[in-house]
Amino acid sequence: VTSSVSSFQASPPPSSFGVWDRGDTFDPQEYSFLRGFSFNQRWADLERQPGVYDWSGLDRAVEKAVQSKMFLYLSLGVGPEAPTWIYTHGVPKVKTAGALEKHLLKWEYYPYYLAPEYKTYFQRLITEFGKHIRSYPRENQQRIAFIQIKTGCTGDEVPYKGEAIEKKYDLPKSSPEWLAFRLETFGLFVKIFL
Repeated sequence: VTSSVSSFQASPPPSSFGVWDRGDTFDPQEYSFLRGFSFNQRWADLERQPGVYDWSGLDRAVEKAVQSKMFLYLSLGVGPEAPTWIYTHGVPKVKTAGALEKHLLKWEYYPYYLAPEYKTYFQRLITEFGKHIRSYPRENQQRIAFIQIKTGCTGDEVPYKGEAIEKKYDLPKSSPEWLAFRLETFGLFVKIFL
């Protein structure tokens, strides 16, 4: 698949098939059988101030993939890993009850994904992510096997762990509103990366 700017692979290359690591702290010399590794960037660490991005972690991960001749898959930790400044810029905090026990101490709250402000900041993040990846030389871009699209908490299909305490913020994973938000996000990624 090609775009007017440059081509970007639409599927992982066959040479990337094999064993992958879920992190990026391994020694490539010690694990020479690995084909690739993952890099997840928390939004809160990436955009500590509105519109100011720190791509250094992503840049290091891509450079490691190039130097070790391995592949990389990328993801952005969004939802509860969003920067706290969004909550002073119009995004409601959603507290939940009945969360899975393993997540009880991980996240205190989540953003309300359907808030226009959240959508604006989230879509800006995705757009800037795409611009940054497109700024890499072609050989660096070719080391990126795929991008995992996260819309809610972790890579799950759900917006929250548990149910919203304030029912006006409830978003069951089967709701048309949540599905529309996810499809809009997928469409933006397609527009930016294909």
